[in-house]
Amino acid sequence: KEAIEFRLQEGQHAKCHRAHIAALVKRYPGLQKTMDDVVALYDELYEEQDIKFHLAFSGNLEATFTPFFKVIIDHRESLFGEGDSRVASLLLWHFCEEIEHRSAAMDIYQSVYGDQLYRMSIIPKVISFNKHLGEMILEGFKEHVPNLPEECFTGERFPGVPKREMFSMIGKLISAQMPWYNHDAQPLPEWANTWFEHYEKGEDMTNFYGVKPAPAAELAVSPAA
Repeated sequence: KEAIEFRLQEGQHAKCHRAHIAALVKRYPGLQKTMDDVVALYDELYEEQDIKFHLAFSGNLEATFTPFFKVIIDHRESLFGEGDSRVASLLLWHFCEEIEHRSAAMDIYQSVYGDQLYRMSIIPKVISFNKHLGEMILEGFKEHVPNLPEECFTGERFPGVPKREMFSMIGKLISAQMPWYNHDAQPLPEWANTWFEHYEKGEDMTNFYGVKPAPAAELAVSPAA
């Protein structure tokens, strides 16, 4: 049951991000090549590795999300406060839901294989893959999106986040990979509850946070309603 619910929720995330990507490609057609390169990179990884690797990969990656996204959500004002509300709301929705199912991928791997030594042995590959992926995407934006300020690529990655919190987060990212780490006993961002409360009331969450665009704006994204 947990695997099915996890897959459905991740599918919803992918659907909404694809809508965002389609809007970006419509405005900046060159980004289609970047998207194709990203998909090809995942396809190559999928073909090269077996199901055990992929489940361990997902478990390792998703294990980092609670400490990582907590910092982002806690500092949403400096990171998203002045951003387009459709994009900011999309990303914050995704981050809140990732925290909601924070241990699902690891639990699935544990249930199917439970081989902690193997899972930890592929951590360098997970890091290397995602580093390469991030660099590929940044290069795509640098090449195909005109007039972006250089600080988008060379500036501070997390403006407004104190260095002590960044160092603490790094320690927690490492701890999250350990076999004894309890994903369900970690501090969560309080604001995530605010998000879920408004969602449960049936409010429009597509423009919940950030600066609402002018009616004539072209870029459109649709986080889950």
